[in-house]
Amino acid sequence: MKLKTDYLFILLSAFFFLGCEKEEEFIISPGVIYNSTEAINRFEELDQQGVLIVNSYFNKDIFHLILENQDTLKVDGRIVETFQPKPAEWNAELIFRDGKTGIAPYLGNTLDILPDSVQVNPSGYGPLSALINITMPAIGKFKFRVVGKNGSKSDITHTPSNISKVHRLNIFGLYGNHENTVEVSFFGQ
Repeated sequence: MKLKTDYLFILLSAFFFLGCEKEEEFIISPGVIYNSTEAINRFEELDQQGVLIVNSYFNKDIFHLILENQDTLKVDGRIVETFQPKPAEWNAELIFRDGKTGIAPYLGNTLDILPDSVQVNPSGYGPLSALINITMPAIGKFKFRVVGKNGSKSDITHTPSNISKVHRLNIFGLYGNHENTVEVSFFGQ
């Protein structure tokens, strides 16, 4: 009987030690997003608020997305498969390990103003004026400069106060019988 008891003790000890494998340490950090659905919802909020991601970096299993308002969105790096900024499209694509994809607003590097969005003499009474209608993917404002014929001192610059996604830029100071150059810049919040 002693022999059976020793074997039973050894057998139970083996099950105990095999069942007590060390689990991977998982620490919950405040302010970190741990699932793809929450991250995708946060990206939609950023888009609605017109806030852009301007930079990103990976540090200590946390994917940091730097926002233009100086906040940082932190995503658990273990749920991110790939992060692909697409500045020409003003967004970034995040593919998560669970197969979901999120599109986040990202600082762009292009400003395409289509010819049909520009009207010269829109009122019919100001032949040396123009109107540019443009919708941006983010909230911000514009600055424009009509390049003067006599150097930078003859330039006309203006920054409308409108901070929005939808803009109507009234351009004044164009030259008659001249191919005018108007430089347009967009600034986020």
